[in-house]
Amino acid sequence: RKWNSCLVGVGRLGRAIINYPGFTPEGFNIVAAFDTASDEVGQSIGPLVVQPIGDLADTISKRDIRIGIVAVPATQAQDVIDQLVICGVKAILNYAPVGPQIPNGVRVRNIDPILALQSMTYYLKSD
Repeated sequence: RKWNSCLVGVGRLGRAIINYPGFTPEGFNIVAAFDTASDEVGQSIGPLVVQPIGDLADTISKRDIRIGIVAVPATQAQDVIDQLVICGVKAILNYAPVGPQIPNGVRVRNIDPILALQSMTYYLKSD
């Protein structure tokens, strides 16, 4: 099965996510990208043109987007996640270093690369 997803936040991490070739073969298609920064909106990143965050609801509906990917700073993450939930997104991959509040029926997977690296140092200390 193929799953349409969108990315919110096209900074360095967001750009890396868009350009990562491993999603599509597994059926995860990033079909839209959004940002609040006016200098990012309208820019092309890979096959996508960055849209303003105000287009989120319309695009999610029209493109049958089921998964949201959040790559924004921690201070903006909860607001972005709230907007995705309001738009009907039920699965969110969150790269922001926060534990967001979500309603029942919505699944969030938090990915924090720094926390993962820090936890690995425990094993390095014993070497």
